[in-house]
Formats: sequence, C-alpha cells, structure tokens
Amino acid sequence: MACGIYDVWLSLCMYPGRSCHRRLFEIFGSAYDVYSADSAAVEAAGLPAGVASRINGKSLDRAVAIMDYCTRAGVAIVTEGCAGYPKRLVDIADPPYLLYIRGRMPDIDSCVSVSVVGTRSMSEYGKRTAYKISYELSAAGVVIVSGMALGIDSVAACAALDAGGTTVAVLGCGVDMAYPSQHKRLMDHIVANGAVVSEFPPGTRPDGRNFPIRNRIISGMGLGTLVVEADTHSGALITARTATVQGRDIFAVPGNVGESSSGGTNELIRGGANVVLSARDVIGVYEFPWRNPMDMTALAAAERISDYTGGLYERYGVCAGEPKPASKAGGENARTQGLRITYARDKRQSDAAAHAAPARDASAELDGDLRTVYDAMKPGEKVPIDRLMRLGLTMGALMSALTQLEIRGLVGSVPGGLYTRKK
Repeated sequence: MACGIYDVWLSLCMYPGRSCHRRLFEIFGSAYDVYSADSAAVEAAGLPAGVASRINGKSLDRAVAIMDYCTRAGVAIVTEGCAGYPKRLVDIADPPYLLYIRGRMPDIDSCVSVSVVGTRSMSEYGKRTAYKISYELSAAGVVIVSGMALGIDSVAACAALDAGGTTVAVLGCGVDMAYPSQHKRLMDHIVANGAVVSEFPPGTRPDGRNFPIRNRIISGMGLGTLVVEADTHSGALITARTATVQGRDIFAVPGNVGESSSGGTNELIRGGANVVLSARDVIGVYEFPWRNPMDMTALAAAERISDYTGGLYERYGVCAGEPKPASKAGGENARTQGLRITYARDKRQSDAAAHAAPARDASAELDGDLRTVYDAMKPGEKVPIDRLMRLGLTMGALMSALTQLEIRGLVGSVPGGLYTRKK
C-alpha cells in the first residue's frame, strides 16, 4: 500500500503522539474514506478535541505542498502497514501513523537495534563510554538508534559511523531541519549511512513539547534502550520509562555514587536495569536469539580499536567537549567574545532575579494534561505508570506531562517505574 495525499492530509489533522487513525479506519475504512465522510459522522466519531474540525475542513493545500517537497527532496513517506514501516512500532502505545524518512531505513525488524540515549551535559567518562560501547555494538552489526541530540546521543551516532555501521536518528522536528543546528554535517552523514526519521512533517520547527513525544519512537525502534549517563531529571529517563512500558530491555552504565550526572543511571540499575560495563553485556542478551545478524569476529576486532581518540568536530561537526580548531584569525573574534560577555552578564542578572523573586505555588499554574496528572496523584503516594495510563492520555502526552511536572519540582520518580507527588 503506497502512501498518498490523503494519508498525509489525515496525519496533519491528528496530533503527533495522539494518533486516532485506527479508530477512524474502523469506522470509515481508509484515509480517503475519512476525507469523503459526512461531517456529522466525523463529529460523532469521538475524536480528540480539534481533530474533527480539522478533518471537516477538507483542505489539502498543506498536504500537497508537503508531498511536492518530499518528492523533490527524496524524502520517503511510509504509513503503518506500508513496506518500510518498522513493525516494531505497531505494538507500542500510540504508534505513529506516518513517518518521514531521509536516507535508507535499515530493515529494523530483522536485525538487532539498540537505542542509545543520555545526558546532553556529558562528562569525559560518559563521552568515552558512549563512544566505545556504541562503536563495538555497531561493528557487531547492531543498528544504533538515537535522537541526534547534544551529548551522548550524538557521540553514539558518531561512533556507529566511525565503525562503518548503520545508525538511525529520530527527530523532534521535520527531517528538513537539523537540530541542534550545529549537527547539520552529522545529519548528512547519518542520511548517507542510515536514516533520519520523524513523524513531524517537513517544516516543523524544534519545540520542547515534541521531544518527549518522539521518545516513544526511539525506544520503540530498539529491542532495548541503553542509558549511558543521565542525572535524575534527564530526558533520557523518559525514553527509558517509555521503553519499560513497551516491554523493551533496559540497560544502564553505572556511574560514581554521589555524582549527579550518574544519578539517573544508578537509579535505573537499582530499579532492575541490566548493568552494562561493555558492549558484550548488551550483545549477550541477544546473541542466542539473534545469532545470524551478529558478527562476533568483528566485535573482537573492534574491541582493540574502539577507544575514543577525539576528532568528532573535524569529522562530523560535533563538539564533544573539546576545543574547536582555531579560526584563521588565531582565536575568538570580537563578536563571539562580546556574546560570551553578554551571556555571562545576563546569566548573573537572571540568577540574581531568581533569588530575589518571592516563592510561588507552582501547582496553581497547572492546566490541561499537567493538571489532570497532578490531581490524580496524592502527596507522598507512589503511583505506577499503568495506573496513570487509565487517565485516558496517550503515552506521549502522559510522559510529556510527567516530565514537565518533574522539571517544576512537583513530581518525582522512584525506583520501580513509580511516581510520587511532592506537594
């Protein structure tokens, strides 16, 4: 079944992470049938707020523009049921109806794939560990899936490329945009040696709300999720929790006790995650059931040359905590130096204002999904994720709400996949 204009149109009518295409197809049959449906029948279908009005608008203009762009730019579009759509995503909560793909998507369903995630503010230990393990996994034939974010994600992707392997990046924006922007060169290398994927249509700019939503795709594409380094508030833990709900294996690299940058991974281990000290700890889980796709000879060879030696900025434009090559002028120019000084001044003023501001009741400002989730929890009570799923929110919406509540200091996560309300 080929993806057509009505599939793109229908995807634009729905919210990413809150797809209702299965319900619509049960009632009407196909995307074209939904487009042709009577307005009253669409209104009576029990759809999320705003979806029925978009469907009844019947406008194909944006869908036509997107199809035209994808044709010219070589972007593939696949829907659930199409060839090229990973079957591993079919069984997750809220599978994306449609995916935009740049590059060549590997046959995820017939190989071992592992999602590698972690903090953006990585330590030297985290960087070297992420590189070494990802290099060895990739050399053994494992497909590395990541979010192409700063820090651990991008180092894992670079390691896979250096090993001559295949890597997939799942974006929280359109596939026509590199985010962060300095990863444009890395993105081009991934497209040439794997694929860049998104459920967000071309032209979608990066938005903080998009990333928790896309995390379910990162974890869903992997047989397991490896968290290399993360503090207790890291977005990488959202991916790990989503992976747990999806029935995927959870792996974590231990860190020093007391180090904030390792608090999240150590908590995962205490909660039952597989401890990873080397790539063999991951491969050992899949070596027997997936023996054919695994190359143990290549792994042994890679273990001798997989130590991180630098140079990611020169090869891929990825700044891995190392100084960039000096400019021709021999150093920092006046504009960059001025921006640095301005940033430092603004940060001091911001910090001073934060200390001077009176304390506010953060819970009083909640609305929408955040209010729904917050009110469903009693102070001090440990609530399992499956109970929160009964609120009727999609997995993407629920994880996004929990993350925002954690950032605001209103909710915390505890071992065992439980959450507790703090106030």
